[in-house]
Amino acid sequence: MTPHQDRVTVDGHHVATLVMLGGDFPWAHGTYTPGPHAAVVAAAFVDLPDGRRELDVDRVTAAGLGPPVLDDATYLHTLVVRDDGSAAWRSGFDPLD
Repeated sequence: MTPHQDRVTVDGHHVATLVMLGGDFPWAHGTYTPGPHAAVVAAAFVDLPDGRRELDVDRVTAAGLGPPVLDDATYLHTLVVRDDGSAAWRSGFDPLD
């Protein structure tokens, strides 16, 4: 698979870059790099018991922000990252309710 890069934006702010290296539908797997406006969503990350961190999309929208969107206009539903920069995420054409 050819790597595919997407910016994650929230209300037009570039909060992260995801590079898809593979996947197992519905999950995509790859790398996560914080974007120049990562602070916009920093408080929405929650620590998981196994040491990973998850972007809680509900926290993003509860803070009065729009949902995270990828370059291809799909909505980011779930993002789980590790300290080494590896990541897994799910996205779809509709925002989660």
